[in-house]
Amino acid sequence: MQYEYDLLTFIGRMGPPHIGHIETIRTALEQAERVLILLGSSGEPRTPKNPFTHEERRTLLRLALDDPDMWERIVVKPLYDCTYNNDAWKIQVQKAVESTLDVDYVPKIGLIGHSKDESSWYLKAFPQWKAVEMPLVTFPENPEFAEMLSATQIRDRFFEDGTVSDILNPRVQMWLEGFKLSPDYLYVQHEFNFIKSFKESWANSPYPPTFNTTDAVVTQSGHILLIQRGGYPQKGTWALPGGYLDQNETMLNGMIRELVEETKIKVPAKILEKNVIARRTFDDPTRSARGRVITEAFHIRLDDTLALPRVKGSDDAAKAKWVPISEVLYMRDVFFEDHFHLICVMLGLSPTLDNI
Repeated sequence: MQYEYDLLTFIGRMGPPHIGHIETIRTALEQAERVLILLGSSGEPRTPKNPFTHEERRTLLRLALDDPDMWERIVVKPLYDCTYNNDAWKIQVQKAVESTLDVDYVPKIGLIGHSKDESSWYLKAFPQWKAVEMPLVTFPENPEFAEMLSATQIRDRFFEDGTVSDILNPRVQMWLEGFKLSPDYLYVQHEFNFIKSFKESWANSPYPPTFNTTDAVVTQSGHILLIQRGGYPQKGTWALPGGYLDQNETMLNGMIRELVEETKIKVPAKILEKNVIARRTFDDPTRSARGRVITEAFHIRLDDTLALPRVKGSDDAAKAKWVPISEVLYMRDVFFEDHFHLICVMLGLSPTLDNI
């Protein structure tokens, strides 16, 4: 059979894959000899927005597309977020496409997807490939399904009251029913309820609130100082020492206060302040599930000739410890919010392990 494309690439989080995702894959298979599925936000910790690992989403795709002949032409790969570094993210996509095709001629490649909102920007980010627009899936026999065709709505109902959507493949529905019995489901459900309550507490504000926080990137002798979160959101994940800014303090003073409160670091505040070598604002609108949270990060570089200062988790931190920076590169799936990406920016590291 002669296909219009050698390869069509479909990018999405697909957590979980619904009818719209499956129809897009089927359409791609009709037009291309091979289809590459890149599962976005792979390697992230479990949250209500990203509750399933990329391995689990691969399994769900297998359940929804159970035709073995189809899978001979489908390749599924993880795609990692690169917040604050779109170039690194684009390079990832390019490498994934190049490694999928091994031909001695110029292949015809395309990106397939539906331009629903600003999150579909990537369809026009690769001018060397043709963007294949997928029309909105309609349901003549069940028109109400069109209103339900949102992975966000499906997830919200699933973690709010355990409802498994009817617009999912029956085998996917069965898998999700089993997932509800796991501790991972309970963890994400606690997270969902915390975020919901947090937002409800600000519901009567005359305008959506913007929160200001600070974060300390403290390094010494190839190590970075991290804390493990003792409460929600994302309880148990690792993070930079930091927190909300008080009304009567500067960003610098707030950072020093939170650093000392959470780690009990045995370094005088004046020395910490003196060793600040860089600062940067991080304001990605989606960086926190709590709402609009803007943070100011400070890089404190301590004297490499001295022993690592003693630290101890306190206040909001269950633990505090020095971690080799080489290990941090493999910890993206246990980091709080965007702190992994924040560290990569502040220390000049690649978020896709191109450093090693």
